[in-house]
Amino acid sequence: MDSSASASASPTAAAAADADRYTYSPRLRWQPEVEEYFAAAYGRDRFARISEALATDSVVELMNGGEQAHEGNSVVHKCPYSGLDNVLFVQGSGPHALHYNSQPDQSIKEVIVSRKCAESVLRGAQVYIPGVLACSSHVEKGDKVAVSVAIEQPAEDGGWTVDAHHEERKGLYIGQGITAMSRSGIFRVPHGVAVEMTERVYKLPSFNDVLEGEIFLQNLPSVVAARVLDPQPGERILDMCAAPGGKTTAIAILMKDQGEIIALDRSHNKKFDNFVLLDNKKTDDKRYVSKADLRKNLRRMRNGPGRNNCSGGRVENSKGFLPNSFDRVLLDAPCSALGLRPRLFAGEETLESLRNHATYQRRMFDQAVKLVHPGGVIVYSTCTINPGENEALVRYALDKYKFLSLGSQHPKVGGPGIVGSFELSTKKYTEEWLTKHESQLVQRFDPSSTLDTIASHV
Repeated sequence: MDSSASASASPTAAAAADADRYTYSPRLRWQPEVEEYFAAAYGRDRFARISEALATDSVVELMNGGEQAHEGNSVVHKCPYSGLDNVLFVQGSGPHALHYNSQPDQSIKEVIVSRKCAESVLRGAQVYIPGVLACSSHVEKGDKVAVSVAIEQPAEDGGWTVDAHHEERKGLYIGQGITAMSRSGIFRVPHGVAVEMTERVYKLPSFNDVLEGEIFLQNLPSVVAARVLDPQPGERILDMCAAPGGKTTAIAILMKDQGEIIALDRSHNKKFDNFVLLDNKKTDDKRYVSKADLRKNLRRMRNGPGRNNCSGGRVENSKGFLPNSFDRVLLDAPCSALGLRPRLFAGEETLESLRNHATYQRRMFDQAVKLVHPGGVIVYSTCTINPGENEALVRYALDKYKFLSLGSQHPKVGGPGIVGSFELSTKKYTEEWLTKHESQLVQRFDPSSTLDTIASHV
C-alpha cells in the first residue's frame, strides 16, 4: 500500500470519527421488563419512536394569555386549535449540528456533566457547578469547552453506574460554552455557574421579562387540561396538585376571577411559586393549602358517620373539606413523569414502581370523587406514557364508581387512548385498559407525533 495515500486518508478518517462522535443522538435505556410492557401497549415500532422523541427536546412551547405578545415575530404563531383562545405557539429549532473546533494540534476541551444537569441545559439552563462530573485538564476561565453528558450504563451487578469513559459519551454532546472559572475553581467551590452556554443543540427564544404578569409558558397538554375542566365564574374549584401553578392560573383566567380556587401542593416552596405566579397574573381570589393539610383532611374523611344521598354511598362526612363541596376537581396527579422531555435515562423505573405510582393515584382519585358534588366534573391528567397510570386508572374509576361516566372533551387535540389489556403471566399480573368507544373520550399526547409536545394523558 502506498504510504502517502495511507497518510492522507488518516485525517479524513479522523474527521469522520469526530463528526460522528460530537453529535447529539442519545438512546433512552429502560429496564427490560418495562420495555416489554410498553412494547405490548404501543407496538414495538411506535414505542421505539416514542423513546427516541422522549430523549429529544420539544421545540414548541405555548404562551398562555399572550394574544398581544410579539405580534409579527416569526417564532410566535397563533394556536391552530379551536377552543384555545389567548394561546400562542412559540417555535424553537433543533437539533442543530454544532462544530466543536479546537486549536490546531490541540484536543477539544470538555466539561462532562451529570444526566440531570444535561436535561436542564437542554431546556435552557446554564451549567452549574453541582452538575459537573469531570473536566479536561488545563481548562482556564474563559476557555471554550464542549459540554457532554455521562449517562447511566448497565453495571455488572445488574444495576446502573455512571462512568465518564470516552466512548460512552459518543453522540452525547449537548452544546458548547465559555467556562466561568478554571478547572481547579470548578472543583473547589460548591455552587455557581461553571459554564455559560453559547451554543446549544436545541434553541428556544427567551421570554424573560417579556410582558411580565401578562403571559406564562406552558406545555400543550397542560393548557388543554385546564380548558377541558371548563371552570365557570362563581364556581368552587379544587386543584389537587397545583405546582408550579400554570393550570391554577389558567383556571383563574377562565373564571374571570369570579369564584374560589383552592390550590394544593405538598411542597411549601412550590406553593410559594403558585402564589408568585398568581400574584403576577393579578388574580383576586387566592387560597393555598399544603398537601400535608390535605392528607389530614383526607384522613378525617375515612369512616366518618353518615352517608350522602347519592346512590352507591359515594362518600363519608368530612371534618375538613366537606363531601360534595366542589363543582370541579382537577387532579394532575403525581406520576412516574415518563412523558417529560428531554429525558436521557428511564432505567430507574420497574414494573413494581410503575404499579406503586398507579396505586397512589387511585387513592387520590378516590378522594376527588368524594369531594366533587353529584353532576360535577373531575379532570384527571398525568405526564407519563405508562398506561397503568392513565387508561388503567380510567378503567378502575369507571368500574368502581358506576355513577361516573366519561364526557366528551373540548378542545380535543390529542389522540385516542389505548385499547385492550396487558397480562404478565410470570408475575400473575393483569391490567385492563379501555374499550374502543372509551378510548375516543380521552386524550393521549404522543411526543413522536407532529404535536411535538410532552407525553401526557387527559
